Amino acid sequence: MKPSFVLCVILILFAGCKSQLTDSTEPTPFQQWKLSNIHNYKIEQARYCFCVDAGIAEITILADTVASAMWLHDSTTIPYESAKRFLTIDSLFGIINTPHADSLRYTYNKHYGFPDTLDINPQQHTVDGGVLFITSNLRIIK
Repeated sequence: MKPSFVLCVILILFAGCKSQLTDSTEPTPFQQWKLSNIHNYKIEQARYCFCVDAGIAEITILADTVASAMWLHDSTTIPYESAKRFLTIDSLFGIINTPHADSLRYTYNKHYGFPDTLDINPQQHTVDGGVLFITSNLRIIK
């Protein structure tokens, strides 16, 4: 065989392998969210639980921290002590990525990768029945 033919075959094989590796390495939802580099945003988040501060709110997150919140049903400001019970997207991922005894069910937003549904149903605390977070309507603050 001619050396140039062997070299061409080897290059084609390596090119094919690289293409297969590139195609199969899609980012995880967490990586997808981190790659979007969003730290200031507004979301609507429903917090359903057997508790006094359940409901649907618009949450403003600045520098990855809950800055303010207001109830959607009447546009009143939620006091900070109650507002911090709503979660940033990083906090939602924190719950999902931390091993614990709670059972979790979650789905991810297709565009940004954030958890749009997180259902926490603690098996050890059946009295309170857990909490369900539904996060939607992400708006980036520039």
